[in-house]
Amino acid sequence: MLSVWGCAMGGTISERLNNPVCIKGDPRDPWRGSDGLDERGHAKFVASRWCVRAWLKTLLEKERNRKVTLRRLIRDYAPADDTVGSIPGAAPNRPDYYAEAVGQWIGRDPDAEWDIFDDRTGAIHSEAVPLLVAIWRAIERMESGGTVCTPMSELLAGAGEFYADYVEKRARNGET
Repeated sequence: MLSVWGCAMGGTISERLNNPVCIKGDPRDPWRGSDGLDERGHAKFVASRWCVRAWLKTLLEKERNRKVTLRRLIRDYAPADDTVGSIPGAAPNRPDYYAEAVGQWIGRDPDAEWDIFDDRTGAIHSEAVPLLVAIWRAIERMESGGTVCTPMSELLAGAGEFYADYVEKRARNGET
């Protein structure tokens, strides 16, 4: 059976959980738009737009702590001490292979630093949007075993939720 986007339904973790990039969650501090975790700690989202929002928040935190490269991101995201699919006894993650594959797919050196967010405000630089979409699509491809199904409308809706958080936070802080 195919989803409305033409993707097989229910096959992969990313499809079953509305979590195209397989973000993990914390039961003590759940992601907005999540409906719990699976048995391996992957967040279950009510819609993929909430996964996009969570992913952007994760990237922002990583960039605030240091300049980000694909290799650094993937080493945090799919560490070698975890297994493929977080399945006990499965093969260990290969973060360097993963980063190099993503880099090849998007035409970017996996060790090149990027600047996606404004250091002062946390807003996404407009020129970084194509890079974000390319990275999302490549990670989704890797996590789903080759399928890229998140509609652009969901990517934009998730970015909108992220931006709404940013505007709300600035308003609370009295910033304009």
